[in-house]
Amino acid sequence: MSKTEAGYADDNRYRIGFVMEQGLGHVTHNHGLQNAVAKDPQVEPEWMLVPYHANDLWEKLPPMSIKMGLRARKMLRRRVNRKPIDCLFFHTQVLSLFNYDFIARIPSVISLDATPLDFNTIAASYASKTASGILGQIKHAWYRRVFNHAAGLVAFSDWVRDSLISDYGVAEEKIHVIPSGIDLEHWKPLADKKNNTQKIKLLFVGGDFQRKGGAELLEAFRNGLAEHCELDIVTRDTVSAPEVSVRVHNHLSQNMPELRQLFIDADIFVLPSQGDASPFVIIEAMAAGLPVISTRVGAVQEQVVDGVSGYLMDDNQPATIRSYVLRLVENRDQMQEMGRAGRLLAEEKFNAKTNYHRLLEYLKETAACSRA
Repeated sequence: MSKTEAGYADDNRYRIGFVMEQGLGHVTHNHGLQNAVAKDPQVEPEWMLVPYHANDLWEKLPPMSIKMGLRARKMLRRRVNRKPIDCLFFHTQVLSLFNYDFIARIPSVISLDATPLDFNTIAASYASKTASGILGQIKHAWYRRVFNHAAGLVAFSDWVRDSLISDYGVAEEKIHVIPSGIDLEHWKPLADKKNNTQKIKLLFVGGDFQRKGGAELLEAFRNGLAEHCELDIVTRDTVSAPEVSVRVHNHLSQNMPELRQLFIDADIFVLPSQGDASPFVIIEAMAAGLPVISTRVGAVQEQVVDGVSGYLMDDNQPATIRSYVLRLVENRDQMQEMGRAGRLLAEEKFNAKTNYHRLLEYLKETAACSRA
């Protein structure tokens, strides 16, 4: 019996199971990947979109990684038992937690924006408890086993790659560094935008207002920036800001035209985050031609080139934020130069068309090996 007769895709098509985490910036990553898959005639996708919250048996289980891993396992059992899969793609590693048996028999690629130990360095900002003692050792050993038995790993950044090698013993040749990407046709700077007389427009975008440093930015604004700037805040949280020059937007989501317009109209993007891995909003800001002021957390320093496309701060205290914003307020030529540099970086490093093509080619190579 041929593989086609047995239920596999034909020789020119690969059935790939995409097991995708649905929360935070991962939703944006999923949308970009779905758009790329839709344009690739060689990929026959099986989408398994795993929600953070659901009305199921596992909703009350702590921590989040356990319930997400169990939801992914339920989806995999249904899909894989129904028809053969050439390759599995897990984003993120949380969804691989209880699925070693699938990884052992189906070539699998695990995608990460932070390893578990990477996340431990920023967990406090997420109000997340990290496993310690014997439990922490078991968790680390389990992920080490999963990572080393995967066909390959995709790291969003060198920060992740380095941790996979040094902390989990993964062979360097198994790791592909492929950053996330955005559609540069949808995110464009306003041609010849100049603001020589009006107040500078600051933009903050962060669903979690506290973790992303919104409170510190608002305090900085009220203590030295208000006379020079206006501030747009995009968040899901309730923010009390009675000032006329502060506008709070609670109902905007990824890729909405109204959100893109805020990026186009802004002069500086400020994200003084307490903890992050590789925020999509920073890429969107650079693509929109905005200089970025952010903090040295996670892989942010691989997104923003300090002194070239923006500034990276060592802390997110209001006085620090204020001083960096005022540097650009007082040097508008530099502000525009940094915005142009950010756009070039987005084109070179974070182009969705290029990066998702690289990812799909790698997945197809992995799937082809399963048929050999």
